[in-house]
Parts: sequence; structure tokens; C-alpha cells
Amino acid sequence: MLQYSNIDDLSICLNEIPIDYHSSYILDIDLDFFRTAKYINPNKKEVFYHLIRQAKIITIATEPDYIGKGITADYLLSKILYYIEEAMK
Repeated sequence: MLQYSNIDDLSICLNEIPIDYHSSYILDIDLDFFRTAKYINPNKKEVFYHLIRQAKIITIATEPDYIGKGITADYLLSKILYYIEEAMK
């Protein structure tokens, strides 16, 4: 299983995949992936925005018991929802 430490690492990997490879998918976002406030604030949002725009369905698992210390599921959810709004403008 591939693991990424933040969105920027994931973006590097996704840039290697041909764009027509993922033409129809469900984007499943697990908030416990974002272990700190830094991880939820990527340097390059373009790839994440592209994933959001192309997804047929977006799901968000909040999993508040698995979120790291010093950050809340509510904060992470608000950031993800903001990114979704921005991507869809």
C-alpha cells in the first residue's frame, strides 16, 4: 500500500498517472490522513482541485477519534469543504 505524508507528496505521484486513467471515480477523503495543520495546506493545490473537479462522487470520512493531537475533525472538514468550493468555481 502506498502512503503519503501530505497532499504535496500525493500530488507528485498523481502527476505521474496519465490523465485519462482516472476519468470516472469516487474521491474518498479520509480526514485522518491529514495529521497536522501543515498537511491540510498544500503548496500545490492544482492536482487536488483537479481530482475534486473530475470526481463523480466525493465522500469524506471524518473519523474524529483518529485525528492527530492539536487539530480537530471540524477544522479539517472546514478546510476540505473550502477546497471543494474553490475547485468548483
